[in-house]
Amino acid sequence: MAVEIKNPVERKIAEIEQRWLEASSNADARLFIWRVPQESDRLIHGFFALQQQPDNEYSTQDLFINFQEPYEIAYQYCHAIEQAFIERYESTDIEGEKWAYSSLAPCYRFTELNALLESFIAHHGQFFRYLTIVLMPGQISQINAFTTWLGECLATPVADRIRFVVTDTTEEQVWQPLIDDHLKLTHLIEINIDEMELMRQILNESPTTDGVDMLRFRQLMVDTFIGLSNGNTSQLGVRAQKAIDIAAKNNWFDQQVVMYSMLAGVYLKNADIPDAVKNYRLAQQAATNIPLEPQQLLLQTQSLFGEAGAWFMGKEYLHASEAYYSAALLAQKLPQPLWVIEGYRVSGFSLLEANVNERLNEVVDRYYHAFMAGIALPADERMQSTFMFIFQDIMRLVDNSCVEKLVQLAEVYYQRQGEIISSIEERQKSLNYPPSASQIAQYDDELEQQMVKLFYLVLQAREDLIAQAGESFKQLISIARFYSHPYWSVHQDIVHPFDEPKEEWLPLTDYTPTIEIEDDDVPEAFYTLLKHIIIPDKNQGEAA
Repeated sequence: MAVEIKNPVERKIAEIEQRWLEASSNADARLFIWRVPQESDRLIHGFFALQQQPDNEYSTQDLFINFQEPYEIAYQYCHAIEQAFIERYESTDIEGEKWAYSSLAPCYRFTELNALLESFIAHHGQFFRYLTIVLMPGQISQINAFTTWLGECLATPVADRIRFVVTDTTEEQVWQPLIDDHLKLTHLIEINIDEMELMRQILNESPTTDGVDMLRFRQLMVDTFIGLSNGNTSQLGVRAQKAIDIAAKNNWFDQQVVMYSMLAGVYLKNADIPDAVKNYRLAQQAATNIPLEPQQLLLQTQSLFGEAGAWFMGKEYLHASEAYYSAALLAQKLPQPLWVIEGYRVSGFSLLEANVNERLNEVVDRYYHAFMAGIALPADERMQSTFMFIFQDIMRLVDNSCVEKLVQLAEVYYQRQGEIISSIEERQKSLNYPPSASQIAQYDDELEQQMVKLFYLVLQAREDLIAQAGESFKQLISIARFYSHPYWSVHQDIVHPFDEPKEEWLPLTDYTPTIEIEDDDVPEAFYTLLKHIIIPDKNQGEAA
């Protein structure tokens, strides 16, 4: 009988399965934390998904249920999990007599939710080993509040056959405080998942019909990419150069561009700016040999942006500005409007950093070109671009202190939201259980009223700060709002807590409106304002 040979991904899934089977047998643990490198958690989620599909090679005997319900406040989250659990039960054919759950719902506390899950296990537990609840909230209002809720779950005795699961990353170990506070009740599962290494293994084990040179080139390219991703640059230059030599021998000009850019990345990792620039320019030169003009222009532009970034990293702002400017000109030919905006914008920003008074007119022109490229886009595309950074750059130039205060105000808003949630959660815990529908409705109403009140207080405070700024600052805000939305502000938007449309927001006092002139006149107004701000001799007497 032939033995089936597993590919690298299948082998890793099998390893994940084995790690789970070993970890989940820990009878003392209630919360299991999967910890994997950032950007490498897809296999873990793939393993969870496989558990939803019975009778596959990697399905365990556990009943996995994934919950992506958002977390806003504890009692609402418990209720959402309960509702989702019951909905899934009703939509699934399970053998045996139907489970009677109506007397156990609704659930507004973890103790009630736990009782519901225990009842389910008592009724249908013969069909699985553990009931595994995977908590992956699509949105978390306050990470501290969710951590507190998980901690309270750990403090509550649960059935032996319930396993709760969360995930975090090696880089951001968000659940480490829970592990530290509840060593016996948590179980950390760390597994080395390196997607780049899996790519290399797949490449090495895959048959190829492209010849020995292509196989060797791909191996060297993947090795270089993995080394760059891991920050290990030793010997990478030698490998990259070998790949470049193979590409040159076979006239693979596009692959030469890729490898020169990778080699430039190696030098950047080592803060060797001159050699990084040299290789980005070799990439541009290789791109000129590509016969298809769109691909040629695309790779030239990307390499120019790489060179510009290298110059900027080395604080060679004049060189950076020229490279960004050249990249913007090429991006116009593609056309790639998002790159055009960024090329012109950062070219202007770099010239500002260079602090060359004789070239301030060029700063104005480059920011203006970025502005014109942005307003030519449809509104939705414009808001996905770096267009609004144009205004942020100039606003910091006009009044950086005001910008910092606006940034802090947004941070205070989200901090105060957490305080409101915590306060209502604490008061809700004092209710006799089960609470009445009217009591829950009262807390829901209070939560909404306090959140909305806070929203308008902070929104008004922001307008008050803007009103105290100088005229140039206010004019920038007015033009920015003309091309975005009527409540736009620098840095981070203050979002309505219940996503009410902006057209329905309450009016504010001392509000800075969008500029009130004809659409076709706005670009000229922006240009005049830009020149007034950036060129000193045009700016005498301007208030901050």
